[in-house]
Amino acid sequence: MKPSLIFILSLLVFFHHASSFSLPGQQDGYAGRCIGAIINCEYDTAFSIVDSVMAADTADPLAPILRLTAIGIRDIDCDTLLDSADFFRTYRTAEERIAAHEKANGVSSYSKMLLGFCKGFRSAYYLRENFYFTAMRNGFKALNLLDESYILDSTNTDPLFLLGLYEYAKGELKRRLWWILFWYPGSKKTGIARLWSCVNNGHLTAEAALFALADIYAREKKPDACAPVIERLTRDFPKSRFTLWAKAKYFESRRLYYEAGLVYELLAASYAAEPTGGFNALFTRNLQAHMLLQSGQRKDAADSCRAILRDTVSGRKAEVYNDTKKLLQRISDGESE
Repeated sequence: MKPSLIFILSLLVFFHHASSFSLPGQQDGYAGRCIGAIINCEYDTAFSIVDSVMAADTADPLAPILRLTAIGIRDIDCDTLLDSADFFRTYRTAEERIAAHEKANGVSSYSKMLLGFCKGFRSAYYLRENFYFTAMRNGFKALNLLDESYILDSTNTDPLFLLGLYEYAKGELKRRLWWILFWYPGSKKTGIARLWSCVNNGHLTAEAALFALADIYAREKKPDACAPVIERLTRDFPKSRFTLWAKAKYFESRRLYYEAGLVYELLAASYAAEPTGGFNALFTRNLQAHMLLQSGQRKDAADSCRAILRDTVSGRKAEVYNDTKKLLQRISDGESE
């Protein structure tokens, strides 16, 4: 999965267990229904649930954040930005309601963490729009808030989730550029340990940490560590496209390219059924063709390429189309991946 998708998905699963904070009112019930819809990519249902709650209770601080979650996940899932005005309108409402919640109830580890994840959404938005310095500024604000949250209550291990991801990322950067950044603090081992702490002790981020660990272990080509994580995600979220992405990357890490291709085929069919899923439908069909070739299924790979090339495309799809043409040419020339 893309890094931005892992980040946003972590926020999604964070709110899946928001009921652990015993918030007032009927938040437990609607939050579970809304997040269940988002995880299964049923975004219209999620918006319907949260919009009705926001209209009925104008002080609820969780409802606009759930709406922000649905917007972010939908746009990342379909790899497009559908309504930036709606994003910022919802973001402002979330900040206002969190501030009002703190005024009425005081600053707490929970409120700091809630605001930290809210800032994280904004950072992820700017990252997708290639405003890197703005994304970095908001990202550091999010991390500072999460650090403050943990200081306020060290028994709340959930802030360690994004702090652990950040520690891992610093360690990975240091590994890649060690001759320049030999002085740079950051440990991949510490980052992974923090994520497992979330899995074992977190009230909110256990599943989110599992998604992150699945991605990390697949990237690091550690299939034995990745397998039980994938099994758990498949058990808990069998209908989720995000689980399918994780499974595809897992199979690739094990060089099970045919199996990865089958998962990409499922993803392509799922995206094709979405009104805004056209790009990812094409993208995953292209990935399926690559997997077929790597698994030695040259004829099937060529047929898959020809099926893609029958469509007329433009814009960003043209890049995928051109890659498919090059792939078909390599197949015709007898080359392999």
